[in-house]
Amino acid sequence: MNVNKIDGQDIYFLESREWEILFTERKYKVFEFSGKILSILESKDYQVHKKFNEISMGLGFTISNFALPYVFYTPKMNEFQRVHLERRKCDNCGCQLIIANPNVLDIYSGVPSEIDKFELMRKANKFDEKECPLCKQKSFPSAIWITQSSLLISGDTHI
Repeated sequence: MNVNKIDGQDIYFLESREWEILFTERKYKVFEFSGKILSILESKDYQVHKKFNEISMGLGFTISNFALPYVFYTPKMNEFQRVHLERRKCDNCGCQLIIANPNVLDIYSGVPSEIDKFELMRKANKFDEKECPLCKQKSFPSAIWITQSSLLISGDTHI
């Protein structure tokens, strides 16, 4: 397990075998989750993380010591942008997509109160708007990463 301080918050990045332990035993070291949260996490975000190197997953604590999973877009080594993975449909061609959206306030839970969460969201504007990989139209202003959902082998239906 590696620890990085991201947006003032300690984020714990697990290795694949550590994630498997967490999914099987519902806890790993100081992290413990309900089965429902873990089944959603395993079938959704973890499947994207396993398939795409630029999507990372970590664990952290909120100010009230509540453990939460986090997803990051990592375009470069040691560059982390919090994101929420969403299933979307291209308005132009109808292609089923998965996008990484940094403009969801909940993903900033755990960031210390002295850090402006809205400023962190605004910093995500440095990333170019992504286009549909099929028709090349830019339909999602909030998407900083995008892929066709058909590229996922398992877990695809839950995103």
